[in-house]
Amino acid sequence: MIKAFNLDRHWAEVGSTVNNLANHYMTKGVFQRGELTEHLEQRICEVTNRKYCATYGSGTAALTQGLRNLNLPVGTQVLVPAYTWISSVSAISLAGLTPVFCDVDAFYHIDLGKAESKINSNTRVLLYVTLLGNPAVSNVGEWCKKHGLLLVEDAAQSFGAPLSDAAFSMLSFSPTKPCTSFGSGGAIVTNDANVAQAATLGRLHGKGTNEDDVTCLGINSVMSTHEVASVFVNLNLLDRHQQRRKQIALTYFKQLSNWGVRFAKYRDKATYSKYVIQHPNRDAMPGTVHYRRLPGQEKVYMQSLPEMCARLQPISITLPNCAYMTDEEVTSVIEAVVAVA
Repeated sequence: MIKAFNLDRHWAEVGSTVNNLANHYMTKGVFQRGELTEHLEQRICEVTNRKYCATYGSGTAALTQGLRNLNLPVGTQVLVPAYTWISSVSAISLAGLTPVFCDVDAFYHIDLGKAESKINSNTRVLLYVTLLGNPAVSNVGEWCKKHGLLLVEDAAQSFGAPLSDAAFSMLSFSPTKPCTSFGSGGAIVTNDANVAQAATLGRLHGKGTNEDDVTCLGINSVMSTHEVASVFVNLNLLDRHQQRRKQIALTYFKQLSNWGVRFAKYRDKATYSKYVIQHPNRDAMPGTVHYRRLPGQEKVYMQSLPEMCARLQPISITLPNCAYMTDEEVTSVIEAVVAVA
């Protein structure tokens, strides 16, 4: 069985460095926040080309609080792709807003042409999810301006790819993401000073320090020092990991193109955090199904799937595409797909 993610091999490479860095601060009694967190946020700004960063205990917490900070009326509609992980949609609901499910395109991203018909006077936000590590379509910012919408980006799977010009972008550092904390973690990055201030206060109950007055409602969501150290160390491997995933993806494409397999589309500078192929016999193939139930199919929403989503869901599978895979393992995946294609 070839694992989707070889976190054991990854940890074997960086574990001692992470532990030493975290220990340097934890022996001083710093287990949350502090100097190392500030250094990490500065590095994330450099990597994402953004002015401000506020780290959170998870990507979901960051996205939920970021949406709350928009201060929109309860029930305001948010356009969101119907093909995504539940956290993209639940964050909208937890923020008191209403998700409006839209169809996707061949990149598994929201189809702006189809989404246009969903806009009404109560629609205020487009939540663009950069699934599979593909960066957003280049005209999404202009599209939102044309329709009077705020652009928010769920970039959980695309850290390392160019970000859109969103009001803010959410990052995730969970174990399956391009830059992992070996635990949990997330961030809000933005060029807007007001958005940044609200994000910073929002992660600590609306307080900058324990003595401050609460000026906005927030949550308690910060990364541990060990998680911060992990992301800090793994930032140095981000480009190398991305290049290896791209190399594996191109090998899959070249070797499987003549076997009746179809492929998700990828843009330049994608992170290839998930490499998806399409085949009716996908359940006999090695890999992971993302996702067997889409958010609209969950009991809390129960909506019919749009046309493209309904077509893609039963045939899509994510092949193992980890930077720590060996060439022999890549070959084994190809042989297993060919055997049942």
